[in-house]
Amino acid sequence: MEPQKTSWLELNRRGVWIIAFFVAAIAIMAIGAAMPVNPSEAKTTYDELQNEFQYVATVPGIFGNNFFHALIMFTPFVGPIYGGIVFFNTGYVVAVIAVHNNVPTGLLFTNLFLYPHTWLEFLAYSIGLSQSVFLASAIVRGRFKQEAVRTCVIITICALILLLAAVLEIILILLQG
Repeated sequence: MEPQKTSWLELNRRGVWIIAFFVAAIAIMAIGAAMPVNPSEAKTTYDELQNEFQYVATVPGIFGNNFFHALIMFTPFVGPIYGGIVFFNTGYVVAVIAVHNNVPTGLLFTNLFLYPHTWLEFLAYSIGLSQSVFLASAIVRGRFKQEAVRTCVIITICALILLLAAVLEIILILLQG
């Protein structure tokens, strides 16, 4: 049995899914950032985040954390749900940091998108989420094996994107620090 060739139409469909997840991820994160945060809760949560950050603020730490989440987002059927939870919680963390630092949440949220690592992370997550849809479709159609091979290549691409994002993020941290 000869492997199916990827058509331009299929690549186009994949691109549409990636863009849709990219926009949805930003929207869900914005909703999380818009959640009200109690100042005392913000202090407690911020302190916990600072303690965790010291252990994760390395290229392997940032990459490992982001790649772990990305891999779960690749999971058929549950990946988009998990992704939504991650984006919402990330938005809420933005709100916590903003309240703790007495900065407008919208400003902090918007500033994240000034950094290339943010865009790269959202791209990798969106690719993973879109692939979860294609894997789910392949399972339903009985073509999982073919799509699984493609998924391995796409996971590698996402890993490289997330590695680049982690390097850029650490460079930014070192320049600011």
